[in-house]
Amino acid sequence: MARIFISFHHEFNQNHARVISKMIRILGHTDISVNDGNKVQNEDFKTDEQIRQEIRDSFLRDVDVTIVIVGKDTINRKHIDWEIRSTMHKFDGHRDGAIVVINALQNDESWILD
Repeated sequence: MARIFISFHHEFNQNHARVISKMIRILGHTDISVNDGNKVQNEDFKTDEQIRQEIRDSFLRDVDVTIVIVGKDTINRKHIDWEIRSTMHKFDGHRDGAIVVINALQNDESWILD
């Protein structure tokens, strides 16, 4: 069973992430993403570095795979590039994780498996 983190733009790609999260659970893996069920505590009162530290310690430390959903505003998101780097280059002697990229740029959502 893999521990999988989904990196995505919460405003534009939440529906994509929900579908992928559902498939992760159906396949018997664990979704450890920052999503509806898992949140950064008191995010509005933290600096970017404090948020990154919490994501690294609480979500990415033992991740096997990070799925990056690339949508129309992904390039402007301040944490996604950092989440990719943190998955690829682990810390504290943990092994590196894998990256899977999903293209969600098209308007047609027919790629989603129900």
